[in-house]
Amino acid sequence: MVNYQLGFTNASVIQKRNPHDYIKDFISETPMYKHCDEIIEIVSTVISPEKQLTDNLLLAYEALLKHDIVLQKELITLKAWLSDVKYLQD
Repeated sequence: MVNYQLGFTNASVIQKRNPHDYIKDFISETPMYKHCDEIIEIVSTVISPEKQLTDNLLLAYEALLKHDIVLQKELITLKAWLSDVKYLQD
């Protein structure tokens, strides 16, 4: 058991967005709320306190992709972001 916690809060930044479809946005975000219990179960089976946070994050997204909860493009974006973070740390 890793003892991580999951929480939801208001945005802490202001985002200037291009025009978009709010209904489409809502529909794309509902799986995270609809499958919350399932997500916790899936993620808890693949993360480990012995691994780095970034490794656990990648494992979590890969597992969620296998269960069709996130999209492949989200995993691609995560990998790019993790690569950028690693570059900034080096």
